[in-house]
Amino acid sequence: MAPSVNANLSALVLSNGALSPTFAPTTLGYTAQVANGVTTLIVTPTTADTGATATVNGTTASTPISLAVGANAIAVTVTAPDGVTIKTYTVMVTRAGLQTATGLGTTLSIANPSTACTLTNTQFTPRAGLPGPQQSTLPAGYAYLYPAVDFKAEQCSSGSDLQVTFTFSGVIPSNAVLLKYDATTNPPWQSFTPSSIAGNQVTYTIHDGGPLDGDKAVNGEFVDPVILGVPAVSAQSIPTLDRWALLMLACAMLAMAGWRLRHR
Repeated sequence: MAPSVNANLSALVLSNGALSPTFAPTTLGYTAQVANGVTTLIVTPTTADTGATATVNGTTASTPISLAVGANAIAVTVTAPDGVTIKTYTVMVTRAGLQTATGLGTTLSIANPSTACTLTNTQFTPRAGLPGPQQSTLPAGYAYLYPAVDFKAEQCSSGSDLQVTFTFSGVIPSNAVLLKYDATTNPPWQSFTPSSIAGNQVTYTIHDGGPLDGDKAVNGEFVDPVILGVPAVSAQSIPTLDRWALLMLACAMLAMAGWRLRHR
């Protein structure tokens, strides 16, 4: 009897994520999405003919496949028992970018049309820990209650917008501003108004290559050193009693004094 020419799979299973479309022996192309925290993937193929063999990216099926952020092509090659007939199934696995980072009680979140857009370098630094030039040039008149955040996002859509949201540990007043550091400008800290302040969250948008993008290049990368400034409380803003309230308070104090004299 001639060797079988059956190079089909009967099943294809991922250790993380789900195949789309659902597996079928005659469907050769699939996609899958996994979270940023998934750094490796095991692909387990089952051959329809027990005499056939299958490899994953040229190695044994049990070998973990390393996943980069973004698209990862995984080839499952099946060789029929005849040793000649070969069929290849392809799975395009997309690993999501790192889009949230937390430090010193502050959380940074980003959103971009590209799911591969990822934070590659994020630093949270209290005011006292800023480098000399940055610390000495911070504008007066503001309270810097939260850390400066210096981050870089890569593999984003070129020419796109990046939505940035900070979540702080306390409620942010509506007149707070964000200040961005750029050593090439005078003064180096430039203030701008966030697009939204709601409770303890502050949101703004950076355009790739725009004035808030630190590298000033349309390249799908965003560079942004920024700090939140809360206007210092002035004497005029301290709540005071008006003259009628003061009069009522004086009358109340006089009445209390009279009551005490009568009850001695």
